[in-house]
Amino acid sequence: MAAIDYLKNFLRNEGFRFEETENLITFKVQGNNYLAFKNESSYLQIASIWDYECDRHKALEICNELNNDIYIVKCVIVNDSLWCSWEFLPTEQTTSDNFMSIFNNLERTVRQFFEKSNE
Repeated sequence: MAAIDYLKNFLRNEGFRFEETENLITFKVQGNNYLAFKNESSYLQIASIWDYECDRHKALEICNELNNDIYIVKCVIVNDSLWCSWEFLPTEQTTSDNFMSIFNNLERTVRQFFEKSNE
């Protein structure tokens, strides 16, 4: 089973709606927008994209700091947006709690970025 199928099963089973295009799916969990890339890989990448207001150099420094402190979430600046992503290998043993933990960690990392950007 492709990694994206585990995510789609989770979303369906938990009652989350998602939209599917040729290359990705988009969905909302706990009020936050996410996307996941569709491919035949065993790995799944889930990303959250945000606009930020601080200086680009400061944003890059914050991303570097977060990436050094939090190994499981990666933050990058793409054009003028913050991308926070999580990549992992889902299996039949990946539970709903595991998926929710991913979304909680992504949300926490985004919150840390914006707290640091306001300092």
